[in-house]
Amino acid sequence: MTKTIALAYRINDLFEGTVPEFAKRLEQDGYDVLHLPYSRETTPQQIRQDIESRASTLEGRLAVTDGTVGLELVNAKTKVRALGTGGSEVCFERVEPRDAAHALSYLDGLFTRAATKYCGLPNPTNSDLHVDRARFVQDLAGLTREIAGRNGAPDKVYVMTDKLADHGPFNKPYGSNDDRTNAAQIVKQGLEEGGVPSDRIAIVEEWQRRSVKLTPGEQTWFVADRHSRESKYDDSPTFKCLPLPLSSLRYKAMTKGLIESGQPPAEGIYSMLKADIAK
Repeated sequence: MTKTIALAYRINDLFEGTVPEFAKRLEQDGYDVLHLPYSRETTPQQIRQDIESRASTLEGRLAVTDGTVGLELVNAKTKVRALGTGGSEVCFERVEPRDAAHALSYLDGLFTRAATKYCGLPNPTNSDLHVDRARFVQDLAGLTREIAGRNGAPDKVYVMTDKLADHGPFNKPYGSNDDRTNAAQIVKQGLEEGGVPSDRIAIVEEWQRRSVKLTPGEQTWFVADRHSRESKYDDSPTFKCLPLPLSSLRYKAMTKGLIESGQPPAEGIYSMLKADIAK
């Protein structure tokens, strides 16, 4: 019997170069794949509406998702099975909406596990997906030291609060201003423990973004959630845009040469995906 899969996610830099190819490979390997790549601009409400319109098509499929779509599958009460963040199938009916964003972030977890397996990075224990804030600070500090060691220490770091609580370890995609500000303080702590002096770090609220001015010749970092518009800027010799959650930051750091680590091979990541589906 052919295994039916729903591969559904919102496009970002972490997924767009690899996951569409995985969808094609799964079809070539005999799987019935419903491939739903939502554009970067698609809102969670639009994703939920689309899921609700596809209820009969989705029913019974194994859902392979990111946290954004996973949450909306739960909100829409979709009758699917699902792979959880760690790679095993979860009891979908028991996933509460408040837990869905991190419990069903399978694709983020896949890239995180691949970075550990193929690139020798420390096991992050899904710190960017679960609520282990102490480990998040530790992992962010380690990446900060590596990036600064290879590219030069920053003269200024701007932590952008827009969407900052959307991913782990905060997991509050509909959070308040206080949630985002608290998330920024935890990010600031990780940067400080990674060697960036406190007086070089500025937390920028959404209404302050236009006041940010880059100083020519200074090394400047933007730290922003990948859902934020600030995460889309291109790097330059004196400017680095560091996206969160940590799975996105690790992947960018590896693929753009910001750290001394190889890139996880696409074939290896696909093999991990296929093994998880076959469990």
